[in-house]
Amino acid sequence: MNTIKTRSELDKRYQKISEAAANYDFFVAIHDFVWHIESQKFLARRASRPGKYQYLKDIYQGIEDGKPTLSDKDLGHARVMAALDLGRIKKNDVSENNVFWRKREFFRKTACEVYEKLSTSLL
Repeated sequence: MNTIKTRSELDKRYQKISEAAANYDFFVAIHDFVWHIESQKFLARRASRPGKYQYLKDIYQGIEDGKPTLSDKDLGHARVMAALDLGRIKKNDVSENNVFWRKREFFRKTACEVYEKLSTSLL
C-alpha cells in the first residue's frame, strides 16, 4: 500500500468535487471519488463506517446504472429512480423535484466529511 500515492489521488479526486459547479460534472466527480475509494479496499472499509458514505455510493451506482447496457436485470425502484434523476441532471433538466439535484449541497458536505476522515487516517 503506497499511502502517499493513495493520499495524492484522494486529494485530486476530492478537489474536483470541491471545485465542480453544481451540474452533472459534480455528480461525475463524486462517482470518480467513490470509485477511487472502492478500488482501495482499506479506504473502502474506513469509508463505509459513516452512514453518509452510502449516499455517495448511491450516486456512483446511479451513474453506473445510467450507462447503456444490454442487461435485462431488474435494478429495483431506488436504483432506477437514481439513474433517471441523474440522467435528467445530465440533460440539464434540473428542478427541486429531483432528489439528487435538491440534495447537491448535502452531497458536497458529505463528500467533505468522508474526505476528511479518510485523509486523516492516511497521515
